Amino acid sequence: MNYLSTGDMALTYQLRTHNTQIKQTLSRLSDELTTGVKSDIGKAVQGNFTTLSALEASRARLSSYKLAANQTEIFVTSAQSALENIQNQASQIGKSLISAASSPAAASADVALSAAAEAFTSVLSALNTRTNGRYVFAGEDSQTKPFASSQEILTALTGTVEGMTDPAQIIAAIDAWFDVPASTGETDEFAAAYKGSSLPAAGIRISDTDTLTFPVTGNDTAIRDTLKGLALAALVSADVIGGDNDLRSSLTQSAGLYLTAADTGLATLRGKVGLIEEKIADAQAAQTAEISSIDLAKAKLLEADPYETATALEAVETQLQTLYTLTTRLSQLSLTNYL
Repeated sequence: MNYLSTGDMALTYQLRTHNTQIKQTLSRLSDELTTGVKSDIGKAVQGNFTTLSALEASRARLSSYKLAANQTEIFVTSAQSALENIQNQASQIGKSLISAASSPAAASADVALSAAAEAFTSVLSALNTRTNGRYVFAGEDSQTKPFASSQEILTALTGTVEGMTDPAQIIAAIDAWFDVPASTGETDEFAAAYKGSSLPAAGIRISDTDTLTFPVTGNDTAIRDTLKGLALAALVSADVIGGDNDLRSSLTQSAGLYLTAADTGLATLRGKVGLIEEKIADAQAAQTAEISSIDLAKAKLLEADPYETATALEAVETQLQTLYTLTTRLSQLSLTNYL
């Protein structure tokens, strides 16, 4: 009978090959035992990737919606904070102006009017809030800064009321400047203040069934009324409108009444924004639950049985130890030792 022997170099190569293979298997089983997920996905799904692909596609779609919902949440939260700031200032300043108008002390009116002038600038700054590269109150023209500066607006208003001394005439001119909408075909003087769009921004899809549209723009009546009261007070504070104390007192009271009347409209706007916030929160909760469900289904599809993996890992460790023992013994064989 003929025997085929393996040379020393060939034997060394075989041992190294076995060592590499066993170590790779050991590493794979260790990862599977640690992560609980099979490394060979094709084997785990038995070559049928349909279910896995569907799960991954659904997760990608939900993640996209969740990102849109999160970005919309930031946008809407910024709008709500701005409106809250505006309403708080308008309410406080309105009460101060009405109180100062009935006070015999001129200094009291001056303080209230000065505070209103500062609030006018502050409110315009809030209305120019920008989030994620979009102006919150610019409507469809979200890349356009919606409001001019307080000085630009007051300059335009000054030309409107210049030379007037009758309070009724001044109030009528202020009303006309702020109230005439462009849709009537008449000159909309408010366009000197508001550069945005009267149309709402494009809707954002946050689920398969929900598309959110932010309805509030700087062209809203409540915002116009707020600016009207603050602008009138600022004009009186800057002595743009000349006249006696009675005229100043009358206009101061009118400014306060504008602001207190606008409070209801601002509350309504905040309510609309609040409803949007609620819808976003509901969508985010649903998205989180669905994503978790998909992750669980995917994990179950690819999960590695811990008992089987641990048993296989132990067997591979035994193989590796046996290989090391065999390699050591073979390395000690020599003709000298034999003789």
